[in-house]
Amino acid sequence: MPIRLLPIKQQSFIDRNKQLAGIGEYAAQVKNPLIVVGDFNTTMWSPFYKNMVKTGNLRNARSGFGILPTWPTFMPLAYIPIDHFLVSKEIGVLKIRTGRNVGSDHLPLITDLVI
Repeated sequence: MPIRLLPIKQQSFIDRNKQLAGIGEYAAQVKNPLIVVGDFNTTMWSPFYKNMVKTGNLRNARSGFGILPTWPTFMPLAYIPIDHFLVSKEIGVLKIRTGRNVGSDHLPLITDLVI
């Protein structure tokens, strides 16, 4: 689920953070294994992102595989990791990596899971 709000203005920053909180709250209620993937327009260092992950009992699939920046492909020296692949504890991550540039301003995240 891409978060369509670019946190450029104060209100879009507030709205994006509300969406992150909502994702965490929803994930916390799901009883089955869960995968949450998308462009969250924030890095994993954001306190709002960290709160979403903690509240939702989720795990960043990148853990142990590096930072894997994904955006912006038009400025490779400025790459940051704003696309995320989160999983619940029941799901194992064998591997995660960025894919090749396919014409988007984001690189894809390719993830091998054990379910």
